[in-house]
Amino acid sequence: MESCFPPLKSLSLRDSKKCKKRLSDNHSFEDKSENQEKFQVLQDLDLYYIRQIAHNLKEYDLEQKIEVEIKMREGSARLLAAARHRAQSLEAARALLTSNERMSAYMAELQRRKKDINKTSVSGSAARVSLSELRVPLMWRDSDHFKNRGDYRRFAVFCLARVGTEIHDTALICPVDRAQTDITFPDVLLFNNVPADFELTLEIYSHILQEDLSIASTPRRIKRTIHSSISKTVGKKLAASLKDELNSGDHNLN
Repeated sequence: MESCFPPLKSLSLRDSKKCKKRLSDNHSFEDKSENQEKFQVLQDLDLYYIRQIAHNLKEYDLEQKIEVEIKMREGSARLLAAARHRAQSLEAARALLTSNERMSAYMAELQRRKKDINKTSVSGSAARVSLSELRVPLMWRDSDHFKNRGDYRRFAVFCLARVGTEIHDTALICPVDRAQTDITFPDVLLFNNVPADFELTLEIYSHILQEDLSIASTPRRIKRTIHSSISKTVGKKLAASLKDELNSGDHNLN
């Protein structure tokens, strides 16, 4: 439960290390904002360039899928920029991450087809694969789950399922906390034209809900604060009374 949605800038189709280094070399806020805008333009150019490659190779199925993801990505990016609530931001980030994962899969498939352009492919039988009632067990410490103490963190969680270039995401489940022993995704994910030797990959993403973290830990923090305040108050009163006694003792001796 330690992972979180990856930063959007790391989802670039270009080399993320070079982009991170280029952004880290600028210290002022204005320079970083300008570089991020340039980075966004370069990323958009990547997508249109990939679509053009698919068109030139006459891979029209991939071209159509890339066109859809470009529109999905643009809409998700606008929603993420305009979001004012945490739920909206999480949903937009989930959609944007899913779109970028699909684009990465389409890129890999396009490169594979480009290499195998002269090879004759033998198409075997294909089928549909349905995935439902996806349930993921959670590991909590005994003190966290049974004694209702310890880890106060809450998470927003969703899952990505992929077979080849087909990627589906589940709904966002939140909040997930120590009271739950597992996560159940109610979605029904359907994969079409799946070959006999298919491989299914599941990826789980989570994000810590910081606001819920502060709310959940409020009683304990209040208890510690009150205890500390009482201790300080009592200590000050004892110190003042001892000081008065010492002063009165000195006067009596004189």
